[in-house]
Amino acid sequence: DPTFGTGGIVITDVTGDDSNEEPAAVAIDSFDRIIVTGECYPDDEYDFCTVRYTTDGELDLTFGTGGIVITDVSGDDSYEEPVAVAIDSFDRIIVTGECNPDGDDDFCTVRYTTDGELDPTFGTGGIVITDVTGDENYDYVDSVLIDSSDRIVVTGECDPDGTNDAVCLVRYTTDGVLDPSYGDGGTVAQSAVEDDGYWNHIHDGIGAIDSSDRITIVSECDNDDEHVLCAFRFLASLMQL
Repeated sequence: DPTFGTGGIVITDVTGDDSNEEPAAVAIDSFDRIIVTGECYPDDEYDFCTVRYTTDGELDLTFGTGGIVITDVSGDDSYEEPVAVAIDSFDRIIVTGECNPDGDDDFCTVRYTTDGELDPTFGTGGIVITDVTGDENYDYVDSVLIDSSDRIVVTGECDPDGTNDAVCLVRYTTDGVLDPSYGDGGTVAQSAVEDDGYWNHIHDGIGAIDSSDRITIVSECDNDDEHVLCAFRFLASLMQL
């Protein structure tokens, strides 16, 4: 597209130094502005980095600092990896991924206002960190979805019993509180069951939400010998269909 960037291409050095920058996801808001999120490494620590471009590929100067927002989600030197981005009906930007504040990977979600500020009406200063399994087992994010009520659903994998992987979903209210009307206090963990037991491993889930706010997750499942496609659908109100 010759109307975008230079010959249809835009290259951005987000941190302005020699550190690594890896994009993870992209979304389009109601004004066709382009939001790219990923990890960057300023000050020798991994952070959430988000960039917004105008429709012609310029850094949007009304967003963050010169079109860029860098957020140290856990407030320390721990590893942070953004994975997914979504836009709600108010063009607020939701970025979610993993961070490691206590030595184990947790679901970490950030909401920005349309001008790139951390949204003070969401969580604590715009940030929510959830240890889905409530232990030292891992919690990995795959996707983030916005339902018809602007509730935020984060999907991924977790290891609730230390043995078998599960598809894990977390739903937050619009103010970043775990939704008590969903699953077990806002969380759902569902293993994949076969006739002889469990598929031990679940990987690389992809999520989508339909017009009834039902959530479909498609993942790769394996038991070390065989790899298959696993599809899960969850009701908006509670658990799996």
